[in-house]
Amino acid sequence: MSGCHIVSHCRARVVILALLLVVGGGLRCQDTIRPTDSIASNPDRSATPNIQDTPSIRLATPQAAQTTTVKKEHSATKALFWSLLPGAGQVYNRQAWKIPIIYGAFAGVGYFIYSNGTNMRKFKTEYLYRVNNDGATQLAGYANYPTSNIYNMYQSYNQYFQLSIIIGAVVYGLNLIDAYVFGHLFDYDISDDISLRAVPTMLCTPEQTLPSAPGLSLTLTF
Repeated sequence: MSGCHIVSHCRARVVILALLLVVGGGLRCQDTIRPTDSIASNPDRSATPNIQDTPSIRLATPQAAQTTTVKKEHSATKALFWSLLPGAGQVYNRQAWKIPIIYGAFAGVGYFIYSNGTNMRKFKTEYLYRVNNDGATQLAGYANYPTSNIYNMYQSYNQYFQLSIIIGAVVYGLNLIDAYVFGHLFDYDISDDISLRAVPTMLCTPEQTLPSAPGLSLTLTF
């Protein structure tokens, strides 16, 4: 073998050996760098705890406390006690529009109580005066009325007076009942979808002994 071939063959071996050394060094560098990169990119959970794994603690702020509201229960018993003063129970039930009706009824009853009571006392006084003074009269305009008529008028106005008082007690009782009943119904949910449907139909008897007759079918939806 000639000397040139030997030299070229040695150079080729040197070049291949150098390439192997370079590649091996690069692989070692990569092996030493990768653990560091993995720690930086994905740290160990034992060394650095994950934020998502830690329990979160939420503190109630004053604003959150203000938004939490407790619904106050509406009491029918309170409405009843308030209605001892006519109209106050209706105000408690947020039905103040009923106050003019209640006091209008009391005003009417009061007028009849006063009028009937005044006439009752007037004719009673006239009757007693005639009995005690041998039929003499003191009530102007009633001198020609017999004493029996004066007594009958007294009895009539006395009955009207008592009836007016009873009506006044009934009005007062209705004021109490209204406040108590609507106090119970204050929180009752009534649907707005209330409708009445009328449909024409034919009415038939069970035994069909009579001919069918036209009718009207009513359907209430609530």
